[in-house]
Amino acid sequence: MQAGVSTALCVLFGAMAGYALARVRFPGNGLLFAIFIASLMIPAEVTVVPLLLAVIKVGWASTYAALILPTIANVFSVYIFRQYFLTFPSELEDAARMDGAGPFRTFFLVALPMARAPVVAATVIIFTLNWNNFLWPLLVTFREDMKTLPVGVAQFAPVVGTHTQLEGFSVAMAAVTVLALPSVIVFLLMQRYFIQGLSQGSVKS
Repeated sequence: MQAGVSTALCVLFGAMAGYALARVRFPGNGLLFAIFIASLMIPAEVTVVPLLLAVIKVGWASTYAALILPTIANVFSVYIFRQYFLTFPSELEDAARMDGAGPFRTFFLVALPMARAPVVAATVIIFTLNWNNFLWPLLVTFREDMKTLPVGVAQFAPVVGTHTQLEGFSVAMAAVTVLALPSVIVFLLMQRYFIQGLSQGSVKS
């Protein structure tokens, strides 16, 4: 559930941010996007400790809010949608304005429904990242019933040097296979639109 909700919110907010950066002209537009891209150079390990301390301080440890909220902002999602909306036909926006639609109605009723390919591409990438996320759920969940599947799979890791090492490897590999299946299935179902979504906007930047 956590991966699904995180992915849906991340794709939605990424689409909104990408649309604003591509279609709304305001001072510092390019600089803001450059800061977004530059943030990719910051390792997640640098921010995880202060973020964890903040979550504990507000009393959100071992809650779905702590698992979901830090994951809904993703630069990859913003980048994919910005590149797509750079090539979005302005005539469609003009027609929506003539019909009396404001910016939000234009986005939700015109732009977003036509962005099927980038939605699929962002969904596959973000879902895979959230589904396989290990460090943050490990740190922020203190109850066994709140631990995500990657954290649970880690408990099957074999103890090297014991007589049950071979059996432990078998169980661990089976657990990892089960963990990988959802991401593989999502990609196989959406691979055509995934490739199309990544390639759109690659010429114009």
